[in-house]
Amino acid sequence: VEVPNLDRLFYIGAGGKVGTAVCELLTTSRPGLKICIFSRHRVLNHPNISYTNNLSDMADYRVVLVGKILSNAMYEKALRTVDQVQTRFMLDYTVPVLPIPALESRGVGMIRHIRIGLLQTRPNNAFLKGHYDWCMSHGENQIVPCHFGCLLNTVNGRETNEVGEINPLQVEQLWKQA
Repeated sequence: VEVPNLDRLFYIGAGGKVGTAVCELLTTSRPGLKICIFSRHRVLNHPNISYTNNLSDMADYRVVLVGKILSNAMYEKALRTVDQVQTRFMLDYTVPVLPIPALESRGVGMIRHIRIGLLQTRPNNAFLKGHYDWCMSHGENQIVPCHFGCLLNTVNGRETNEVGEINPLQVEQLWKQA
């Protein structure tokens, strides 16, 4: 998803290995982008990255990137004390993507909750034929990246798992294979 004029974003769930890799890629590809991470723990030291443990701070950002499932009660509490909400886009790559009713209470259509990070394949691709992941709330010929990675690793005969840091060069090679 390309967001025009994106100069800052609020990031929920940046503390894990995926979030760390996303932050590193964002700070490299968009050197002027400011990122505020919702976390009690500092995982990256970068001049454009700040931290907060106050979820209501997300209301000050037009774009919120969601990489961790939080309870609706947490969103309700965070938004309850906020007079004005600047947020227009919640870009969500959690698995599964769950609705956030607290967003609806802020006005219909005010905040667009958009699922990102879903891979699409060709309709006649025999490799991913059928509805495999009903519990992941996506349609036929779609797959979440973590499941696709498992399938690709199986086809390639990889016998190690994905524990540890993400290697962007290795990810680039897998994208080419996909």
